[in-house]
Amino acid sequence: MALTCGRAALALLAVYVAILSHTLLELFYPSPCRGAACLQPLLRSGAAVDLQAHIDGRLVWSAAGVSSGAGLEDVAFAVPVPAEVRLGSREELHLDFSIALAGQQQPIAHARALLCARRQPRRRSTARMLLAEPAVSSTPGSATSDSAAAAVPAAFASSEQSGVAPPNERGEVPHYLYAVASLELRLVADETPHAGPVLPSDGAVVANGVDWSRRVYAPRLYVDELSLLGKHALPLSSDVGKEPPRLRLRLLPISLGRYRATRQLHTAFGALQAASGMEAEFDELRELLSEKRLYRFALMQLIGLLHVVFDALAFRNDVGFWKGREDLRGLSSRGVIFNAGSTLVIFLYLLDGDGVNSIVLATYAFSTALELWKLTKVVAMRRRARGA
Repeated sequence: MALTCGRAALALLAVYVAILSHTLLELFYPSPCRGAACLQPLLRSGAAVDLQAHIDGRLVWSAAGVSSGAGLEDVAFAVPVPAEVRLGSREELHLDFSIALAGQQQPIAHARALLCARRQPRRRSTARMLLAEPAVSSTPGSATSDSAAAAVPAAFASSEQSGVAPPNERGEVPHYLYAVASLELRLVADETPHAGPVLPSDGAVVANGVDWSRRVYAPRLYVDELSLLGKHALPLSSDVGKEPPRLRLRLLPISLGRYRATRQLHTAFGALQAASGMEAEFDELRELLSEKRLYRFALMQLIGLLHVVFDALAFRNDVGFWKGREDLRGLSSRGVIFNAGSTLVIFLYLLDGDGVNSIVLATYAFSTALELWKLTKVVAMRRRARGA
């Protein structure tokens, strides 16, 4: 019976692994479209492109001959903020990006980034520093350096006289969202022929535009907001004479599979955050899953898994040693009593604490149960020894 159950469990595990492998393979390497009616990529891998950024139709930055395969790293430029945004009469400010094939005027893809919006001031002890003269230090885990962060504060509220715009009825004031973070502009590197601009399996948009007469599609260009956190924003000064804030821009190519995976992750986070209202908690989770911390997060999960495996092996050996034992030969009953008492105290302390890792708590719960079981075995052995 046990052998049959074991084989059934292995068969179910094999089916699960096969389904998961097929899903991941289809996610990262979708089946290409075949035939004359398929859409072919307009932008080939590594082709040069011209990139422009506009605010309200005004050109604020441009770069020519950028490799679509290599991208751009930490390009900084000033972002003119209109007076109505600083004074609070305008709710939002957007930056519009466009790319065109090198040497051509007609853009082939567009993306829009939200730069300024009304936000609730962060409630923390250092919030007053945003209205003071000292430079803002780099936020731990953010994609910025100390030198880059030091150039930010001049564009923001720097004194009680300049301050910020009056809050609205919800207590929100104008914020610059990329004060201590880089804007990540993603270009999907995809040369797969597709049947249409949207993948039917998951609804992922793979084309910014389609030329149906030529049967070609433009690459997907978008702003990656998964790593943009609430703590990256600073309140804007209402002083219209302030120098404009600077924006650090990164153009990063991304594979189709990774784009689809991050899109699903971003959609799930947005839905859960809207349903729960826990913005700070989801900010921490997004920071853990960001590009700079993802490997650390994976290492933490691996260490936790190894911790569980080694604990399970230790528990198994301990139970095997005590199971069926009839005497205390070679053992110290006082040592067993002391271990049980100390383990119980540690478990109760962890149970009463806040923010204790669930793996640690579950391990100590099982350890406490095991030590108490060993204690009952010792008491039963001592009673039998006295009766004899």
